[in-house]
Amino acid sequence: MNPLSTLDPVSLDSASPPRLAGKRFSLTPLTPEHHYTAYRLSLSEEVNFRWRYHGAMPTWETFEATLHANVLVQFLVVANQDPKTPIGLVTAYNPSLQDGTCYLGMVGSRKMGAGVLEGFILVTGYLFDVWPLRKIYMESPEFNLGQFASAIQLGYLHEEGRLAEHRYYQGRYWDHLTYALYREDYAKFGIDHPDLV
Repeated sequence: MNPLSTLDPVSLDSASPPRLAGKRFSLTPLTPEHHYTAYRLSLSEEVNFRWRYHGAMPTWETFEATLHANVLVQFLVVANQDPKTPIGLVTAYNPSLQDGTCYLGMVGSRKMGAGVLEGFILVTGYLFDVWPLRKIYMESPEFNLGQFASAIQLGYLHEEGRLAEHRYYQGRYWDHLTYALYREDYAKFGIDHPDLV
């Protein structure tokens, strides 16, 4: 018996590819020709102290050797009007498909502006479409919370962990926070804000 004979012909065409393009910004898979751009962005003055290396300056060889370690997917964020100039990087890492979780890191240059939110919506949509994730975690030192403030205030991001006075920066210790975006809250966000992407 032909297994396709039992399927509804409409259902065969109902799966569309995950969305990588929004109104103003798009996601481009990180490929080897983009590695140096990601390196420069990661070490830039505005990003380095907030991101993965916490102010350390890894060599090019160390950066490239660890760039894809324990990564589920990585994308560059580009403006639709200038797709050859990356302005941000999003990384889904430490996946636990057994538990339905992964972590998300996102950085961008000052040019990114509204692209932070649009890139976040696109990458979380991609993750929830492609894998059976329940939660996407984001870790952040307390001084980065302004970047997530509206999502926290609207109840889309839920605090799930706090390490008190964990991270030293500029003469004081800051809390280190873990927030989660739940699949159902992502779906609600799309209903509440259909015009954002």
